[in-house]
Amino acid sequence: MKTIKRKANLPLFDVRAGFTPGTFNKEKRTVDVSWTTGAKVLRSPWFGEPYYEELEVSDAAIRMDRLNGGAPLLNNHSNWDLRDVIGVVERAWVKDGIGYATVRLSEREELAGIVRDIETGIIRNISVGYRVHRFEKQNMPPGQDVADETPIYRAVDWEPMELSFVGIPADAGAQARGEDGVLQLREGTPTNECVLETNNEREESMGKKNQDGTRAADDATQTPASPSTETPAQAEGSTPTEGAAAASTPAAGAEGERGAQVTPEKTEEIRIAEATRQAEIRKAVRTAKLEESFADELCKDVKMTIEGARAAIFAKMEETSNQVRTNNNVRIEGAGMEQQIARREAATRVLLNQYDSSKFALKDGDGEMRAHGLLGMARKILAMEGVRNAYDLSPSELAARALHHSSDFPKVLENIANKSLQKAYEQAPSTFMPFVSEVSVADFKQISSVRLSDGGTLQKVNEHGEFKRGSLVETGEKYAVETYGLIIGATRKLLMNDDLGAFTKIPSSLGMRAKQKENELFWAIILGNPVMAETGLSMFHATHGNLGTAAVISIASLGEGRAKMRSLLDLDKQPINLSASYLVVPTALETIADQFVSQVTPNQNGQVNPFAGRLQVIAEPRLDAGSATAWYLMADKSKIAMVEMARIDGQGPKISVREGFDIDGMETKIAYDFGMKALDYRGFFKNAGA
Repeated sequence: MKTIKRKANLPLFDVRAGFTPGTFNKEKRTVDVSWTTGAKVLRSPWFGEPYYEELEVSDAAIRMDRLNGGAPLLNNHSNWDLRDVIGVVERAWVKDGIGYATVRLSEREELAGIVRDIETGIIRNISVGYRVHRFEKQNMPPGQDVADETPIYRAVDWEPMELSFVGIPADAGAQARGEDGVLQLREGTPTNECVLETNNEREESMGKKNQDGTRAADDATQTPASPSTETPAQAEGSTPTEGAAAASTPAAGAEGERGAQVTPEKTEEIRIAEATRQAEIRKAVRTAKLEESFADELCKDVKMTIEGARAAIFAKMEETSNQVRTNNNVRIEGAGMEQQIARREAATRVLLNQYDSSKFALKDGDGEMRAHGLLGMARKILAMEGVRNAYDLSPSELAARALHHSSDFPKVLENIANKSLQKAYEQAPSTFMPFVSEVSVADFKQISSVRLSDGGTLQKVNEHGEFKRGSLVETGEKYAVETYGLIIGATRKLLMNDDLGAFTKIPSSLGMRAKQKENELFWAIILGNPVMAETGLSMFHATHGNLGTAAVISIASLGEGRAKMRSLLDLDKQPINLSASYLVVPTALETIADQFVSQVTPNQNGQVNPFAGRLQVIAEPRLDAGSATAWYLMADKSKIAMVEMARIDGQGPKISVREGFDIDGMETKIAYDFGMKALDYRGFFKNAGA
């Protein structure tokens, strides 16, 4: 009986599995699942006929490297986006013919509802996605008409790829078929090559018919017909073992070609040697993280020794590290990510330049990415990504395809949004920056902004050379970074209307709002008059010496404020001789303040304004809500610590986009992580006004 091998390109399969909610560990966010029992599943005809698939559940048959290497736990087998990953496989094992695993769920806030439903058993369906690398067709019982029985294909070499929580368990038989009964795959569906082995040639010829409709006669030399997804047999009617025998034994000469027989003992020895050779080669290929198809090529060469295979693997690794993989001359392996990012940046510059060439300039080489409008750029990017019918898509189809997260186009829109936001954020007017110092923090933990004294004044060293010791006085304010944000839906209609302005104006508006939020927090501190940790008193307090006698802006009232600021003492009770740089007023006093600090030519000494040209006026409308008469003198942050603003990683506001769940298109989210706190009262003076 001969072993016949043929190959088929198969997609990723999935079958239902289950888990017990009672194993959920709330503290560790883990739960145990059973991902296979190997039960038979009826599948559609990948091999020209409906068949039962049966999984061999054993350590020898299952490639467990992926599961035990941190395989993903997905949402409904979706792998288009990192947000689809809802957890990770901690460990997996096989016991008593059942595959088990412990999975750990993500701590991301947006998954809290899913985690809760898993914990309470609302979500209780799990499915495993896997690849089959080798099927063995099971022999039928003697005397049974195989044409009347559904055959069984047993997966003896298969690889779990991921586990998924699913709403409805996958139906293994629910797959789309073409008119000819052969399963049809969507364009781009990933497949892997699977080897089919059968030891009963009568089965392979059964079911085939002659042109007159009668069943074909048994023919041990006849090669089974292959469906459209299959590749030619490795060696029709022969096995690698037989090839190895022919190449490595003296009997495989001229006599061997005439049918000389090898002894059973020698055949078994050759079979074991060949199995060992192939196993070692495949192990080396997997260790090198090369494609399984490369292992197939090496194993197919019966003259390839293990040592020769290792040399070939090293050569392949070197070749792969520098290899260019052309997909319409766009994606480059190794340096592919850099070129992909460069392409996005070029597309971003081109579109922004079309929107406002005075603000956004082009760079050399950007001409390759020139396209007319949003729709034109979307078509160009899709075509460069290998979408063959990109230029045939209607505006509606183009918008739906381009906004999908598998394309680079959403990233281009995200870049446009962020650059528009940053430009508007930087140019937005603000009145608080002269008083605020910026720091970068790594997380949302409470910030302790500590200030140390100088240790006192220097003391004269006596004749014995003895230095006197000073002491350090420490004080500090505590605060934390908060997140501020907003989500705006930008539907695909904007893209279909080729409305580039919408993708720039909205982020620009958000950028200005971010700067306004900073303004809002600063002036809330001034109006709120917070308690200072150093003294336990309000920022503006008579004890602090930074409150003036209520009066309108005049030489006398400003003189009082200047004198009080000059006389303030530091933590060591030493004078700091601090001067004011800014006259801060509500908008109701802006004209008076401008008139007062302007240069005039006096007719006599009594008319000289000593503050002319010495103070800069800042008018802030938020102060009007507190008092239309109160005014302030403030120092500059370069002279003394005044207010501190902390930002995560020192970053300003950022925009991200994603496919919308509640809208037909895309959502734009701005997030800004920052916090603000007054550090010292000494840089501020307040007068309540008339």
